[in-house]
Amino acid sequence: MGKRETKIESLMTEYNTELYGRFASTIKFLLEQLLSQNGFRTQFVAARAKDIASLKKKIKNNGAYSKMKSITELDDLAGCRIIFYIEKDIERVTPLIRKDFKVINHKLRYSTDSYNATHIIVSLKKDRLKLTEYSAFTNLKCEIQLTTVLHHAWAELEHDVIYKPDQDLFEFAPEVFESIKGRFTDVMEKHIKEAQRSFDYIFEELEKLKQGKKVFDKTFVTSIEDATSNNAIHERLKLLSQYIQQYGDKTLSDRRRYYHAGAADYIDSSAAYYGNACVDKRTNHVRENGERD
Repeated sequence: MGKRETKIESLMTEYNTELYGRFASTIKFLLEQLLSQNGFRTQFVAARAKDIASLKKKIKNNGAYSKMKSITELDDLAGCRIIFYIEKDIERVTPLIRKDFKVINHKLRYSTDSYNATHIIVSLKKDRLKLTEYSAFTNLKCEIQLTTVLHHAWAELEHDVIYKPDQDLFEFAPEVFESIKGRFTDVMEKHIKEAQRSFDYIFEELEKLKQGKKVFDKTFVTSIEDATSNNAIHERLKLLSQYIQQYGDKTLSDRRRYYHAGAADYIDSSAAYYGNACVDKRTNHVRENGERD
């Protein structure tokens, strides 16, 4: 056995698959709590410890890795992947991960014709490591991958078709294999990217529609009437005005529906009207309770 092989074997003896497996599962559990508490919708959350065979192959095929002093220098021995439906949720969850974990590195993998994801390398914060159930994970790192359903599907297929086959398949007909790789690139650039943008737009419009419906609800109307500060009145009227402009043609039918539901006191959808009503109401409130902004 040569020096390089001896070094690789030495590095591999450091790798405790069971420990890293438990660590990955723990990070997954904490991430699932974070996602649930903040109302995220995901396809799935997965966790894994690096497979021994693939780890050994990774070190063997990359000379830089064989120069490591410790296997713990690798960032992805433990890994979690969160698959979202829209990219906006990746933007929303990133600061929450930064708040809950100690972030060691944050990388954005972006390409117009290849895999797209956010990779965040984390470890547990000191306050958690003080607890008995987490103390074994001191100095361990986990790579959290954030991507969307579409990018995940493309990456999984690319891995199986482009990287998994044996080298002799490429050597058998290199021009055909290159053509296949080109088709994968085209699919990402011309279809996946465009479809992701369309999904993001659809979900954004759906959220606006939900919010618009709430704004014309009697509860929101009452919140304007009951506002006791200029700031509150201003912000709610501003939101109301925004949705009247967007869904104004729906207002009358909505109002009739509320009337039929028994809400005979549903107030006319007019920002000016609300403004006058709220100012009068607020004036009485200030007289009785004093100013509060």
